[in-house]
Amino acid sequence: MRFASVASTLRQSKLDALHAALCTRRTHSSLSLILRNFESSLLLVKNIRTCQCQRTIATMNCKFASLVFLSLVPANSAFAQVRVTVPSPEVQIHEKIVARIQNQGTKPVTFCVEFGQTSSDGTDTDPTPSPFIVQQKSAGKWSTLLIGPDVGSNRSPVTLAPGESSEFPIRLSSVGHTKLQVFYWLGSEPNLACNKPAKKPKKAESQVFTVR
Repeated sequence: MRFASVASTLRQSKLDALHAALCTRRTHSSLSLILRNFESSLLLVKNIRTCQCQRTIATMNCKFASLVFLSLVPANSAFAQVRVTVPSPEVQIHEKIVARIQNQGTKPVTFCVEFGQTSSDGTDTDPTPSPFIVQQKSAGKWSTLLIGPDVGSNRSPVTLAPGESSEFPIRLSSVGHTKLQVFYWLGSEPNLACNKPAKKPKKAESQVFTVR
């Protein structure tokens, strides 16, 4: 029963009692008792309604807090199948960055690696096989740098079993806000044609870091 209905019922019953008292010429003390009981009943209903409102508000606050939390969780968080991480939020230009790809799911995943990729620290050049597409932000927009798995033709599939991870060193020669992306497929795909995959891949990306 709704609170308004409860209050209305109580009010009507007390009014009926008051009317009966008047009709039967009850004493003043009896009338006072009826009125006090009437006021107490309405106060009880009011308190119950207040408590219910407080519980409703608390529930709404909890739901709102949950929504805020979920909105702050990045796409590459612990909920993702594949997680891409870099060791530091700031790196120096030409510094070797050891980025990690981790399979956090219960199924194997496959991604393509460019094994002909190299990078330089300004003096020496090292082979740095890379599965990453590197993006940097300029004038408020993200654009892809001309390095990574979209350069060259020596691309081969690599599979990670559930719980496994693999590390890939990479050097960057451009400064700015940067993120790494990797495209992957669910399942073990040893014969995946990286240049023309038959299935549409999923995407994971690292948190944004700064190259100075």
